[in-house]
Amino acid sequence: MNSAVFCGRFDNGHDYYDAHASVVIDDKKKELDAEEICKIADALRRYHRGTCVDIYVDGSEIEWHTDCGNAYYAEDGSLVVKEGFEWLNWSCSADEIAEAYHAMEESEEIA
Repeated sequence: MNSAVFCGRFDNGHDYYDAHASVVIDDKKKELDAEEICKIADALRRYHRGTCVDIYVDGSEIEWHTDCGNAYYAEDGSLVVKEGFEWLNWSCSADEIAEAYHAMEESEEIA
């Protein structure tokens, strides 16, 4: 488990704005799953109104990890991360956020 800063872009119906939240994530997961998406989106929505249209790791978090040698930028601009830091590439769109909430609701109905 690790605490990381995520940024969410919100649409309040008039404009877009960014919101930030520190979230405890399971950094052992190589890919972003429904549970983590919902956890991050809930943390961002706790203090902000509007529709969350995308989520990504905050730039300051990535900068800190590049300074520590856990990641670097390739010539093509893509972020290359060391094993165990795959979460630095986590991001998702509004559709993926909606799908994650739907999946979590379905899993709760089954349980």
